[in-house]
Amino acid sequence: MASVTETAAQTFDRELKILSPPKNGASIPELPESAYKLDSNEIKQLYQSSVERRQNLENRPLKTQKMRDSEDQEKLKKYPKTTIRVRMPDHTIVQAVFQSKERVSAVYDFVRSLLETPERKFVLCLPPRTKLVEPTITLFKAGLSPASNVLFGWIEKGEKGNDLKEEYLAMKQDLTPNASPQTSSSNVPTVSSSNSDSKSSKSSSSTSKPIPKCCCFKEAAAVYESMQLALVAKAKTSVDSRVATLRQIGRLPTKNSYLQQKPTLFTNAIT
Repeated sequence: MASVTETAAQTFDRELKILSPPKNGASIPELPESAYKLDSNEIKQLYQSSVERRQNLENRPLKTQKMRDSEDQEKLKKYPKTTIRVRMPDHTIVQAVFQSKERVSAVYDFVRSLLETPERKFVLCLPPRTKLVEPTITLFKAGLSPASNVLFGWIEKGEKGNDLKEEYLAMKQDLTPNASPQTSSSNVPTVSSSNSDSKSSKSSSSTSKPIPKCCCFKEAAAVYESMQLALVAKAKTSVDSRVATLRQIGRLPTKNSYLQQKPTLFTNAIT
């Protein structure tokens, strides 16, 4: 089965494109350190979004493995091809088309065939730092379908020079600012306007809250953990107060009263 898949991949047209960023494109501004700090409103929004996500996962209907497999097959029929853009360290973009049922190892093998030094070790990552380290899973299972941007990084250091071979650098063409993996390839199916409008309306209604401007995940995780501990402490305090109230009105026996009643209960059981 694997040999059949490899043979099909070899005969598949990759539609290779070597793209370079536009020379007149806007440069990425450097943000100050204060831009990455969370304020109280952003922390509250992160906490509420995590609670809503957890509630949605808990309330969604359970599905059997057969149901999940059938859904995956339907998605594979909808997106049979996957367009991947690999961003090299010199900002050159390698664009190629794969079958969604191909494995992640096929992307590694294809990128390695373009390198000037293919013997050097490298890694492919999904932004921001999700490494593609499972070569046996399909592109669909890896979340790369129908189109994805992938970052290239060297693991082994080498001599300074071009990352790609000269024959591929000669194919370089300018990248239009509005181009994207979804729009640049005609093989990727597009969603109808009615479906996109309904999805956009649902997403706008469900995510009407503004998205936090920063990504300080460690600080947000620490604040989220402190909020959870505060909620647990609050719940424990309320339970203790209710127990104390029940003991005051005589509906819940205290420890001393239970010990006093224990000998009488034992003698009554014997008699």
